[in-house]
Amino acid sequence: MVRSELWGIVKNPPPPDQKTMDAKINKKRKFVADGVFAAELNAFFQLELSADGYSGLEIRVIPPHTEITIRATRTSSIIGGDGKRLNELTSLVQKRWGFNEKSIRLVAERLKSRAISAVAQAESMVYKITRGLPVRRAAYAIVRYVMENDGRGIEVRVSGKLRGQRGKTMKFRDGYMLKSGEPNKVLVDTAVRHLLMEQGCLGIQVKIMMPTKKQSDFGLDYIQPDVIDILNPKEEELRSAIAEFKRIDNVNAQ
Repeated sequence: MVRSELWGIVKNPPPPDQKTMDAKINKKRKFVADGVFAAELNAFFQLELSADGYSGLEIRVIPPHTEITIRATRTSSIIGGDGKRLNELTSLVQKRWGFNEKSIRLVAERLKSRAISAVAQAESMVYKITRGLPVRRAAYAIVRYVMENDGRGIEVRVSGKLRGQRGKTMKFRDGYMLKSGEPNKVLVDTAVRHLLMEQGCLGIQVKIMMPTKKQSDFGLDYIQPDVIDILNPKEEELRSAIAEFKRIDNVNAQ
């Protein structure tokens, strides 16, 4: 059942004012409005599709249509029988944000690799803890799964009242993890989730160091500035270098 009441969706929303639509919008306000729309849509899908392995979205505007790609691990449950659930979600998004009919399209895309998605692993951590699995076992299971499936490094943090009445933070790390610089922004995927338990709120943070194209087929097309590949010299270059060294030795001997 879709939680339409959480978003105040009106069955018959008033049509947008044509003057407002035709008015020119400042570029700065346009970027802010696009960011707010993406953030609200992401929060809505996190609430609605968390059990389906939701791990992000991508918005493409191709006038007069807007295409929203939903990335998840279980796309069949998002689509539903005969596309019924996907049509419901499309109708909700259309009414909530005032899109015209047939101007918006939702597409469900399966994740290429679930292991190197921080959002998918954070949702998996939440699912395991809610099912009664101890925090330590759940965290080590995620760390092992990521490192066995092309992950370069992983860090899991869980904070809150884990055992007693006193709050604390537990860290579980393995592999290689960058902490600063531009490569950290590009290669490290981060996700944060909050879990409401009887004893209080638990905070879960998952960081995964993504592989590059050289290391995995699912890696990013990025070259680290601190990684240097030393190539073996060609035979022609070796011959010319040896001849040059002999010439220099002969000159010094004379």
